[in-house]
Amino acid sequence: VTEPKPAPAGIKIDIGCGTNPTPGYVACDARALKNVAHVFDFGTARWPFKDNTVVEIIMQHSIEHISYRRLPFVLGEARRVLAPGGKLIIRTPDSRFIIDHYLAGKITKEFPPDQEFIANNFGGDPNNLTPGWWAVLKMFSGQDYSGNEHRFCFDFETLAGVLKSQGFPNAKRFTDKPVWSPGEIYCEVLKP
Repeated sequence: VTEPKPAPAGIKIDIGCGTNPTPGYVACDARALKNVAHVFDFGTARWPFKDNTVVEIIMQHSIEHISYRRLPFVLGEARRVLAPGGKLIIRTPDSRFIIDHYLAGKITKEFPPDQEFIANNFGGDPNNLTPGWWAVLKMFSGQDYSGNEHRFCFDFETLAGVLKSQGFPNAKRFTDKPVWSPGEIYCEVLKP
């Protein structure tokens, strides 16, 4: 199988950027936040970009916030706006990591305000959550505003299969990229 050639220079977009838009990318989010250029629900609304005009899409911990039933639409929009050879980058929690750690009784440090909320309201040490509470945070996110809850969690093999079924074959996982949260999947795939 031959790899597609990289797309020519063009726009890069950050879908679901929240309060941390990626420098050099057009910031897109469902909320009208500072530095967000396009406000739309990426899970239900047509993306505000022309066909084949985007060279890179990054979805950093955003894809898991839509229903898995909306994945065909979302990945269809990504395929539509990406130029041939354009790159889709997805960072998302890894269910295999979460399950393995939970079963082994291990935890990782997570977002401090979430850990503090759990400890303040349900007891325990905010710096040493129980594996059960830790798994809740990993699987279901902070839930501090509407939309900040996860709706699904994939392992890499399942995510790669979903991407392939939607016209993005040959997804590659990288483990040498900086992480936002321990145990995330970082994958890249090029539009054929």
